[in-house]
Amino acid sequence: MKEQLERQFAGHRLLDWMGAFTGLWIILGMYIDARAHRMLPGLESFFTPWHFVFYTGGLALGGTAALATYAWWSSKDAQAREPITRIWRAAPAGYGGALLGWVIFAISGVADLAWHLAFGIEVGLEPLLSPSHLGLAIGGGLMVLCPYRAALARKAQGLQSELDWPALLSITWTYSAVVFVTQHTIPMVDHLALVFGGEHELHQSFGAQKMFIQTVVLLAVLIHLDQRWTLRRYSGVVMMLGHGALVSLLMTHYQTSMEFWTLAGISELFSEGRIMLASCLMTGVAIELGLRHLRPHGLSPYLALIGGVWVGSMFVSVWALTDIEIHWRISGWMGMAASMAVLGWLAGLVVSKSEPVTN
Repeated sequence: MKEQLERQFAGHRLLDWMGAFTGLWIILGMYIDARAHRMLPGLESFFTPWHFVFYTGGLALGGTAALATYAWWSSKDAQAREPITRIWRAAPAGYGGALLGWVIFAISGVADLAWHLAFGIEVGLEPLLSPSHLGLAIGGGLMVLCPYRAALARKAQGLQSELDWPALLSITWTYSAVVFVTQHTIPMVDHLALVFGGEHELHQSFGAQKMFIQTVVLLAVLIHLDQRWTLRRYSGVVMMLGHGALVSLLMTHYQTSMEFWTLAGISELFSEGRIMLASCLMTGVAIELGLRHLRPHGLSPYLALIGGVWVGSMFVSVWALTDIEIHWRISGWMGMAASMAVLGWLAGLVVSKSEPVTN
């Protein structure tokens, strides 16, 4: 029975890599479009190169899942096939959601065009809240998650206990999509100087709320992975650097061009995004060390380390890599990092089992 299941899932590895690649295509298009709205405030057209990247990514991922479903359906004996009206049941394990997501994505895309024609291009926080964009997020999320859901299906059959790379990339893009929706709460994207250099209590309170929200999102992802998987070495670094590279596209305070793919554009992108990448690298290393040395002793010490390092690394990166003078007193920034460590510890107590799971 197990050999039969292994043969059934063997052909899905390539599909998972294609799903991870096209998932990045969608998420990259989403971040590029947000970058355009930030850098080109007078943008008034639906038909833009960045929309093209985003929508073709959805077409590529949904089309890949649809073709794989048809191939799997047509490979069966005629008597064993489901009726063509129920072909979605033949979707490879984990990819049924892509077909539903593709439909939602297509309907929301048409609705987005109609919305823009009726009400114009959104500004400020509006792009994150418009109904058509939320529909695109739901449909796109269902598609992007497919390689990860396929890994869960293999795990349920006892064929996999370690999170493979396509599944890790899939959950990374999903994490970045959630952060994208809450981008106004990313400490190093909006109001950087106020968050870290503001002298007024209101500025620091504003920054503390941003740090709290982003720490909760990261801890939620790590808890989910911890309760289900053994992580491969360097998984934490890969996840955090991939996420940091995407978020860097939103850091447009000092960049002058949308052309981030040129040598000059890459230089500008790295010059500003390096503080996010540095923070993510430190946190990724903390994840690796925490899994190896703290997780065997319980979930709480591991999550406490991540919570504290995630926030502490933000202050260190801004201090070391920018000209911003940090006006938080030592009791403030150290207390903020310590508070997020306590949050991680308490989260571990809430969700941990009686016996710690060793990664």
